[in-house]
Formats: sequence, structure tokens, C-alpha cells
Amino acid sequence: MFVSTALLAKNYFVAPNGLDSNAGTLGAPFKTIQKAADVMIAGDKCYLRKGTYREKVSVKVSNVVFEAYNNEFVVVSGADVISAWTRYSGEIYKARLSNVESEFTQVFFKGKHQHIARYPDKNNDDMFSIEDGYAPLEVKTGGKVVFDTAPNGGTNYWKGGYFRAISGKTWVNPTGKIKGSTGKDLTCDMITKSWIDGYDKCVGRGVGYILHLNALSKAGEWYYQDNTLYFWKPGGGKPSDTEVEAQKREQAFFISEKNNITLKNIHIKAASIALKNSNNCVIDGCSFHYPKGWFTRPDYSASYTELGGVYVKGNNNIFRNCYFDGGWGSHLSYESGDNNEVSNCFFENNGWMGMFTSSIYNGSSNLDVNHSSFASTGRFHIRTHNATDIKHCDFYDCMKMGQDAGSIEITNGGNWGVPVDMKGSEIAYNKFHDMNTLHSYNDKKNFVVAFYLEGAENYTVHHNLIYNIQTDEKQGSFVYLGPRKSKIKKCYYYNNTVWNVDKLVNVWNRDNKGEISSSEFVNNILDSRAEIDWGNPSLESGVSFIKNQLISNPNNIFVNASQANFSLKNGSAAIDFGKNINGITDNYKGVAPDAGCFEKGNSNWTCGSSLQRPQFPDDDGSFSDDATVIEEIEFVNLASSFVQNRELTVRVAHTTSEKRDIVVILTSPNGTWLGNKKISAEAGANETDLTIAFDDQLELGNNYKLEAMIRLSGGAYTDNILVKTAFIDINSERANSLSSKQNSFVYPTILNEGESDFVSDSDETKTSLSLDSSTGVSLMDQNVRVSPNPFVNSFKINFGGADVNFIKLYDTKGQLVYSQPVQSNTSDIEVFVENNCAPGLYLLQVGNNKSVQTVKLLKK
Repeated sequence: MFVSTALLAKNYFVAPNGLDSNAGTLGAPFKTIQKAADVMIAGDKCYLRKGTYREKVSVKVSNVVFEAYNNEFVVVSGADVISAWTRYSGEIYKARLSNVESEFTQVFFKGKHQHIARYPDKNNDDMFSIEDGYAPLEVKTGGKVVFDTAPNGGTNYWKGGYFRAISGKTWVNPTGKIKGSTGKDLTCDMITKSWIDGYDKCVGRGVGYILHLNALSKAGEWYYQDNTLYFWKPGGGKPSDTEVEAQKREQAFFISEKNNITLKNIHIKAASIALKNSNNCVIDGCSFHYPKGWFTRPDYSASYTELGGVYVKGNNNIFRNCYFDGGWGSHLSYESGDNNEVSNCFFENNGWMGMFTSSIYNGSSNLDVNHSSFASTGRFHIRTHNATDIKHCDFYDCMKMGQDAGSIEITNGGNWGVPVDMKGSEIAYNKFHDMNTLHSYNDKKNFVVAFYLEGAENYTVHHNLIYNIQTDEKQGSFVYLGPRKSKIKKCYYYNNTVWNVDKLVNVWNRDNKGEISSSEFVNNILDSRAEIDWGNPSLESGVSFIKNQLISNPNNIFVNASQANFSLKNGSAAIDFGKNINGITDNYKGVAPDAGCFEKGNSNWTCGSSLQRPQFPDDDGSFSDDATVIEEIEFVNLASSFVQNRELTVRVAHTTSEKRDIVVILTSPNGTWLGNKKISAEAGANETDLTIAFDDQLELGNNYKLEAMIRLSGGAYTDNILVKTAFIDINSERANSLSSKQNSFVYPTILNEGESDFVSDSDETKTSLSLDSSTGVSLMDQNVRVSPNPFVNSFKINFGGADVNFIKLYDTKGQLVYSQPVQSNTSDIEVFVENNCAPGLYLLQVGNNKSVQTVKLLKK
């Protein structure tokens, strides 16, 4: 008979106060996630303990999991703590900051995001407000800028800084590096190509700001140049060596050509992640805060990596239950791939740069976005160039940093004659509401739209609720179609409810070359006060308007439109007004489908994410980079056997991060629960004796299971945080005694009294043994032989005719590490212990129900 152990997947643990020289266990965790990533193989899991990890993790193998342990709050940060501050001038201090991967950094004081030094000052945290932190100006050709007012700091006061404006038509925004200044006038090395070319897209009146060290004029501001960080601490004084963080790394996790990677319940701050040529990955319960700092770029359009945020290139990847917040760029970009999914995610407060930024920027095929929320953003919520299904989502507050675009953006710009084939995409069961935008400074354009589907075809928009999309110039619209130079078809709009918009349909056939055909608007409830702007009347013939309910008074149709309750009221004219459309109006009530997005008599569909904003421990400014308290529980000096009794006392050592229950449970060898003891322990490290009482005396036997556990205070068995298990034997009143004297082994004499086996404490018999690596250990009185001893990976037991029915191997703490039943008449067994035993001393028991022999074995 041969016994071997199977290679099983391992769990590794990481904690901020661990050591990379540790074994990576719960009690001896690694310090860095990268150390775990370096040793993991397929099937392994890495559990992260509470705290902040400041590293970029490169995942080395496929099919592994990185997960916060027991939902502890884990942050992987792209920022490092900055120390060694010296005074620069007045309240401004400076410190060395090198190896910054991005164009600019980001700075946090006690965890709170701080403002870049700028003229004029930014006095609030609304990054979309142009009334704060922006000054009136005029952008001219040739890199010239004239502010209406500016501090007169002398010639070249702003030289070396950066200039940024929202100007001209407010969608291509100029950026430049300042090469000279005099008073209110700047001369810039132009970065933005449209500025270089002198286009009126960006030249003209507007608002803007200057980033420069000379603009560092108030507490909470910082500036970064020449590998030096300058900072005016809130409250004044020298920053401590623990309270300021600055971003260095762009990515927290880099996953390249690896599949089946899971990140779960991990919070990413001042960084993002990259999934490059990686498939079937799951990002679940994670958050991404401030993934992109301030940056420059030359064009209006941008690559999928240029705008920052999470980058994905691959198939069948899922982002589930994730929260995205903050940053100058985009949040999530798909360069290519197929069948990716975004589910129950929340996006807000991104795109502070405002030019071409998006909550989701998609170039992959068959992207599925569902049950998610899209809040404030500088420009688009979703910009896509390929088949995309968008269902059960809530969209609001887009286009905050520039006009002439929309929440959902599809365009054939750059290839105007070729339509974008959306391949049957569905946009359904969504809300689009409460959207406004900035003015164009060069004209009166003030355009924002729910569906900017310019030159797109072969899609269906149905059962959406659109309301409160209005601008000062009456240019808030339901849908814009294009088509400019392309010939589009199969644009279907069914059962949508549209109220309180300025325009219903916008068409722009600028070059009189575009066409629309085979398109329909059916069963919609439409605001009759809003106009349809066909641009070229000849295009109207390609669109069928059938069974649309036009309304001017919502009180006659809806339950309460002023409170955003657009359910149809009893007696509404929209009830049974529509026509049946296969696959769209199935399961309607009454004699015909209702018009609009909600069918009377059916439950209203729901939309949006169920997520709440994760509360970072330092959101309130109470920053702490302390390592977590690692919760642990161990038996203390646990004997391998106990005297038969009606109670059992064990000592456990426990370390907890907060108030917990400490529980010990005893289970019989056949799995029957026998009793438990529970106490309440305050946070900290303690040792406690716990006594389990029993109604009857425990039966004699081996392999009683003893469990010690840390449990949520007042929790049930399912709320255990940590469990340690040991096995003990219950013996008669005189227990086995084992000792050693120098190089000889001492064995107790086995006495048989009835069915009980015990030894006399005073009767110690020295058994004659031989010990070397070739002959091993011989138990002379039983003819049982063990060899070799010491052993490396295995040893053999020759029973020599003895009647043996079990073997057990214990470590020196009395923990059972191996057990094997032995069939009758077995002559020998080889035991393999390659991986489940560390080098050291072990106790081997060989016996039957009448007698037991014990020998010490040494594993090299």
C-alpha cells in the first residue's frame, strides 16, 4: 500500500506588517502583493489583509484570485507617502519626488485630494464649476492668450507653467506650455493642434487658468516640477512624514496575456488597472478613485490609453459591483475584444479635463452594459464605436465641461461617408435625465443630447425614459442622427417616454449627401412643445412616425411628472394607444400596447446601480497609513490527549482588531457535536482558558475534533472570521507519558486492563532501539520497523507480522498531521509526506485497539 498527498491550490496571505520572507500564511503573511503574485500558481488565491499597499502588481500566471480577506478594507495605491520636507518659502515646503510615471502627479493630504496651484485659485471641490478656478480671457492665434485680469508679477512671471482654457466652441480646448508672459499676456508653445492650426473651435473668448509654482498662494495647494513637490499644508506648518501622499504609479495591477484573473473587494486609489490581451477576468466589488491626474494631449480624439482610467483589451471580461470616482480623464476604456460586460457599476465625477473624456470609452464588440449608474462627467457617459447593448442604466449630468455632444455618443466622424453599423444593438429600459451644458463662446450653440448617434445605423432604442434635458439656448435634445455624408438605415425608436426637452429629433445633413431610410419612431410619448429639426426636409421621408402620443400637459398622462413618476395614470390617453411590435411590446395588457416606456398593469422596469459610495477610512481627512491588526487564534500548549472527564479546559491565544466572540467547540470522532464554550473578548491580544462542560463523561477514543474560532460579536456559526482545528485523544485517568533521554527513546509500558489501555506514570521502560539513516528505528518488542530515520520525503513501516490497524503522525505541538487506517494482514506501508510536513521532529504512533507504540522521527 502506498499513500501520497495530492497537490492542492494554496491560499496566500498578505498584510502591511508582514514580511516577504514569511511563508505567506495567515499567521505569517507576506508584506507585498507582488511577493504572492511571484509564487502563485494556477488555482491559488491571495487574501489581502486590511491596510494600504503601495505597489504595482504584475500578475504572473492565469487562473488566480486576489481578494480582500473577510471584506476587510484594502487599498492598493499608486501614491507614496512623501517625507523629508524642508522649507521653500513662507508656508510652502518642498520634498523630493522622483520616478513619477505620469505627466503630472496627484497629491493627497490625510487622504483628501488637494488642488494643483493655479491662477485663479480653486476654492471649492466642484471640479466642473467654471465660476471657480477659471478667469475670463481670449485665446488668439499664434499661441497668444490675454487674460481680462491677472496678477502683475513682472516679466515671465508665468514662464514654465501650463495654460488651459475652455474657449471658442467649447469642445476642443487649448493647452500650451507657457514660454513667456507680461502682465495679463501669455505666449505659449501650443500643444493642441486645433490651436496650432488657428481653428475657431478653440480660438476666441473663453475662460481658463494657469498652473505654476508662482500660483501656489494658499493652503491645500501643491505644485510639481523638476522632481520636486511643493506643498502648503492645510493649517500651515511643516508637513509630517506620514500625512502627504503623491501619485507615482499609473497602475495598481498589470495583467497582460493572463486569463481567468479575479480581483475582488479591492479599492484602487490614484491608479488604475490594465487587462491587456487578457480574457475571462472578473473585477468584482472594487473601486477606482482618482485614476488619472492632470495631463496634456494634442488632439480632440484620443487613444484608449491616453485618457487614463482602467484599460481593457480582451474577451469575456466582467466588471461587476464596481465604483468609479474622480479624475481628469476617463474611467474605463475598452480598446478591443468581444463579449465584455459592465454590471451594477457606478460612475461619477470624472473627465475634469473635459475634452473627449468618457465614463466608458468602447471599441470592443458586443459590450453589455447593464444595471449601472452614470452621474456627473465632463463629456460623454458612454462613447462607443461598435455593437453595444445598454440596458437598465441611469444616466444624468453629462457634458459639464463642453457642449455639442451627448450622454451616449456614436459618430462616424473622420469617415463621414461610412455608417457605423451597430449590429442590432439595443438601448433599452434606461433613464436619461437632468442634463445641461456650457455655452459656445463663439456662437449661441448650447447643444446636449441623450442619444448622439451621428451616422449610426442598425440599432433599436426602446423603453427609455428621457426628461429634463434643456439648455439656455433651447438645444437640449432627445436624439441627434446626423447623417452628414452617410446613408443610414434601420434606426428604430420604440416606446420611449420623452418629456421636458427642447428638441425631439435633430438632423444635420451639412453636405447634402446624407440619407435616412427604413427607420421608425413608433409608440413613443413625445413632448409636443419640442420641435423636430430635419435640417434638410428631404430626409423626413425616410423616417416613419407611427402611433406616437404627443402631449403638452403631463398631468393628463402621468401619475406625477414633476416628481419623476411617469407611470400612466388611470384614464391616460396613452393606454392601449400603440401598436404591437414583435419582441418589443410582448406581454402587453389590454387590447393594444400602451405608448411610452411603462405598460399600465405591468410592473415598471427599474434601472441603475444598487451600489453605495464606498466610505474610504480617510475620506474625512483622518488619514492613517497604519498596518492592520492581523486577527489570529491559536491553541496554547495543547496536549495531544486528555483525561476522561465531564469537562475539558484549553487555553487559546487570540488577537482581534475589535470586540469579538471567542468560541471553542468539541466534536466526537464520528462528527457529533459535544459542547462549546463562548466568551466575549475586547480588541487586542490575550490568552484565555475556556472550559467546555459535558452532561456525561466523555468516551475513550482518538481523533476528537477541537475547534477554536474568532467570531463576529453576537454572530452565528456562519459568522466565523477565523477557525483553528486540532485533534485530541481521550484516555483513562492515567495518560500516556513520553520523554527522551539524550540519544535514546523512552516508551511507556502498555498495560491492559479490560478494554482500557493505559500506562503507569512511574513505570518507564527503555526500549532498545537502533538509529541510523540506513537501518531506521526498530520497535523490538512488537517487531515493527520504521526506516529510514531521519527521512526526507517518505518512510516505510514494516509491521513484522504485528496486528496494526492504524498509523498516526503528530508534530511536537500535538497536532495530527497525518492519519491512515491499515488493513488486516498488511505487511508494510510507505508514507509520503513531501509537502505537508516541514523539516523537524515528529511522533509516529502505530497500533490497534489494544496497544499503541510511539516513536520519534526526524524529517530533514
